[in-house]
Amino acid sequence: MGHGELTSFKLLMQAIVAFIVVLFLLLLFLKWVGRWNRRQQNSSLLRTLGWLHVDQKHAVCLIEAAGKFYLIGVGEDVRLLACIEDKEQIGLIRAFQTEQPGQNHFSHLLKVRLSEVLEKKQNAHDELFADRQGRDKDA
Repeated sequence: MGHGELTSFKLLMQAIVAFIVVLFLLLLFLKWVGRWNRRQQNSSLLRTLGWLHVDQKHAVCLIEAAGKFYLIGVGEDVRLLACIEDKEQIGLIRAFQTEQPGQNHFSHLLKVRLSEVLEKKQNAHDELFADRQGRDKDA
């Protein structure tokens, strides 16, 4: 083994060790950022409880702000879809939070909320249609 080969091997080993040290420091930094993020999220007045992506450009987000829950649509703009005020639904959200912390039950909550909205819409449609049929029979 010549002097040139030994030098290039030594440089290669130094580069590998430096790369491993940089990766280790990066992992430590990311772990610290994650802890800091969780601490900030738990202590703030505004918390994101979950996201549900509808497509590549649109999502629905459930947030809690000062003890109230809001369903937000996110896309080209941000829109308030619903303010959840029903105590039963709020209890359901809080139960999911305490039941399995860290897991995202948002999609289930969204399905429940959307089915209720669709049911109300269908009931309103049925009532309107029944009123219209009643007036047509009277005429």
